[in-house]
Amino acid sequence: MRALPRLIIDDVSSFNDDLNQELPPGTLIDLSTTVWNQGEGAAFDIDVYCHVEGILYQTIRIPLIEPNSPAQVTCAIPSPTESGEFTIFVEIESKNQVIDPSSSLEYSIVATVEGQDEESGILTSILSGNNATIALLIILFSILCGAALYLGPNKVRRPYR
Repeated sequence: MRALPRLIIDDVSSFNDDLNQELPPGTLIDLSTTVWNQGEGAAFDIDVYCHVEGILYQTIRIPLIEPNSPAQVTCAIPSPTESGEFTIFVEIESKNQVIDPSSSLEYSIVATVEGQDEESGILTSILSGNNATIALLIILFSILCGAALYLGPNKVRRPYR
């Protein structure tokens, strides 16, 4: 019987952000992931996938992990721009290699993006997609332009009349 690798994602942590605290929207999160081979056989061509809410942001290939040894990889993923909870997934896959069925190939972390301030004013309401505010501003701008064209010095003055 051949010795099999047993792969486990041991630790996923962030270098510069505490994932237990609220994060600003769009923050780039640098993740450090430790993959252990706790089996008796060497593991080769291990792909580490980092994704958020179903969107894959980075794939890192680990060429070889010796038996009873760790390998560390880093990946950078952005936090969503909307406020609320989101889930970071780290998955590993060993293509074309038989691994121990007790391997732990997935790891997930739930983090939170902080909400917007309610006092941020009209610019935030325009940027957040409040269509009534945008329509009102367009109408007011059109009325102002029409009044300026009607009342302003836009008439041609002919000196010979």
